[in-house]
Order: sequence, then structure tokens, then C-alpha cells
Amino acid sequence: MASILDFSLFGALNGLMVFLFVWTIVYAILTKTKFPSDHPSVNAMIAFTAGIMVVAVPNMSEVVALLVPWFTLIFIFALLVILLLMMFGATEENIKSPVVGSNGQVLLYWIIIISVLIFLGVLGKVFFTGQEAISVEGAVEQASIENGVDDGAVGGQGTSALFATLFHPKVLGAILIFLIAALTIKFIARE
Repeated sequence: MASILDFSLFGALNGLMVFLFVWTIVYAILTKTKFPSDHPSVNAMIAFTAGIMVVAVPNMSEVVALLVPWFTLIFIFALLVILLLMMFGATEENIKSPVVGSNGQVLLYWIIIISVLIFLGVLGKVFFTGQEAISVEGAVEQASIENGVDDGAVGGQGTSALFATLFHPKVLGAILIFLIAALTIKFIARE
């Protein structure tokens, strides 16, 4: 049934949108860093080639198509929080000081952690669902049964398997050990 909010036609434009997004982002990065050349046409050609290459590989196109809404949602949420704080009288300095922190990189670490989690979730959804994942899981399960080994694997597929793996006690223990080691190195390096 057709309605005003029917966006199903935009699904056909998914490849074009992914191409334009990759082309724009790569062109902006190349222009800002002036990495290969200062000449805009060279940067545009490299960005065009990168966009075509991403669209040509279906899995990469799907990864980009799933990543963009998540990062857009986070950006809009952050922007609305900042606007809400400024509406109640906070200045730019009042907002910046708690976010950046004393060493100036607290926000950067959080952005990297959240970005990696989103990226891993999207990779889990794209590459670990469907027929391939079932056959690989079946082969691993069959090998475990034949060898009589149960190594505590979480099984499943897709995003739920990713979260089950991330919150498995062994993984959480490893993360805790890495966190303690990183903080130890940080405090030792200070002295």
C-alpha cells in the first residue's frame, strides 16, 4: 500500500547512495590531507575509483550501507544533546571541558571504542549470516562432536553471536587483563 512515508523506492538507489557517500568521504579526506596531490582532479579520480570499487563488491556495499545509519544516528544524537545543553545556558567551554577531560583525549577514546563496536556488529551481520555461516558452524560443530571437544564456544550467527562472544566470561576476562596492563603501562610511563 502506498503512503506518504513509503521509502521503498529508495532501496533501488542504495548502490548510488553508497557510491556517492564513499566518493564524497574519500575526496574530502584526500583534499584535506593533500596526500597524493594538491590537484583536485587527481583526488576526484581516486575517490571515484574507490567509490566504484566499493559498489562493485556486494559485501562492502552492504557494510557501508549498514554503517552509515548508525554513525548518522550517533552524530544527530550528539548534536541534539549539545543543543539541549546550550538551550539551558551552557557555553561552549562548559560543554567542552567535561567532554575532553584533563588530558584532551577522553572523547577520542570513546569515539574509537563505539566505532569499533559498531563496525564489528556490522561485520558480524554481513559476513556471519546466511548459508556460509551455517555451513561453517555445522563443520565446526561436527568436528567438535567427532573429537569430543567442547571448548565453550557460544555458537549462533550474526549480531547475536557477536554480542554473545563479546560478553563471554573468557573474553571479558581478557579485556580486563588488557585494561589492567594498559593502565599499568600508563602509570609506569608517567614516573
